[in-house]
Amino acid sequence: MEIFHCSLKVGRMELGKVEGNCAGLRALGVFTTVYMLTGFLGMSIAPLAPFIQDDLNLGRTELGLFVSLLYLGATASSIVAGLLSDRWSMYKTLFLGLALEGIMIGAVWIAAAFPTMLGLFFMAGLGFGVVNPVTSKGVVFWFPPERRATVMAVKQTGFTVGIMLASVLLPLLAKILGWRWSILAASASVLILGIASFIVYPASAERRRTAIPPVVKKQQVLGRAWTGEVVVWSLIGVFFAALQGAGTAYLAVYMVKDFSYSAVAAGFFLAVAQGSGAVGRILWGWASDRWFKKNREKGIVLIGLIAACAGILLGLLPPSVSPFCIGVLVAVFGFTAIGYNAVFLTLIAEIAGTEKAGQAIGLALTIGYIGIIVGPPVFGIIADKADDYAVSWVLYGMALAVVSWFIFIKSRYRQKNVAMG
Repeated sequence: MEIFHCSLKVGRMELGKVEGNCAGLRALGVFTTVYMLTGFLGMSIAPLAPFIQDDLNLGRTELGLFVSLLYLGATASSIVAGLLSDRWSMYKTLFLGLALEGIMIGAVWIAAAFPTMLGLFFMAGLGFGVVNPVTSKGVVFWFPPERRATVMAVKQTGFTVGIMLASVLLPLLAKILGWRWSILAASASVLILGIASFIVYPASAERRRTAIPPVVKKQQVLGRAWTGEVVVWSLIGVFFAALQGAGTAYLAVYMVKDFSYSAVAAGFFLAVAQGSGAVGRILWGWASDRWFKKNREKGIVLIGLIAACAGILLGLLPPSVSPFCIGVLVAVFGFTAIGYNAVFLTLIAEIAGTEKAGQAIGLALTIGYIGIIVGPPVFGIIADKADDYAVSWVLYGMALAVVSWFIFIKSRYRQKNVAMG
């Protein structure tokens, strides 16, 4: 096999030599692109929510069901996707997932009834749920441990960049052609670009690497027995996912209804949140590799507390607040409530060990998706009952603050036991 020595640098930060093989960087490019396309299409409902709400005369709770059904489908497929990524070709699994998502959401273009649309979003979720565990397994497969959080962050930014692009482009297109044509155009674009991405994926290099018997390290063997720890962290992820999902689903509508911004301007604020989330994933991943790699829990505690404060403050903003202040707070919210993901997935993968990373991540996502399934409609129900989004923002922020404190206590307890034992 011909050996290439490749590295990718961002400023002074080196993402790492990919085990002497340029194919790893190509794989990372495909993973990031596919995850971007997944986010662009799967979360297209958020920036289009004001248009859909007016057209179908939907309430706050009903709007939240779109995101919930998408993630309910993802919950049903995540563990299966993790198993396939451990036992089958990663790129074939990814192709099937992206194709299913694109076709089902594209079919919303001709769906007349609200229940039919929800059914299509559930089917799309089955494909949507494939991408994250498979691409996360790919990071563990291609990259060495000392660079995984940073590389995972680069991959995870694809999702937030996809939502950011959707937040800017889809409302503009919907204003010209209508929201249905906007969704159809998004689906067609994703399918075309997805096919192009898989053409450049280093499938042959993946097969050669898979054929080589892996070196089983001691910590990997021990990690397989830590299923209880994976479950605990997965339950913690429910609360992070709830704030992320509800914030993404309702931010644009919140800006329109409570602050009287246009749908296009509201989409811009959502784009700011997603853009800062993309930056946050990279910087938090880099910080985790550099400062928290022996105790990644500390980084997650810090992220959770800042995200909780940002959520609470978003709910307490007065209607007269300046756009600049809203933009800054939305950016902080995105930097943390959306930016936590890469560090979290890296921690799960390291607990489970390399050989079981796909299954562990699939399990973590399956449990964590409960937060995104339940989070948005409950957020909407609270807002409907209180006739005010502020109550929902504050309650969700307080819940995440309590969970972050629990992580801190758990981490201190574990360190004390290690020191004593």
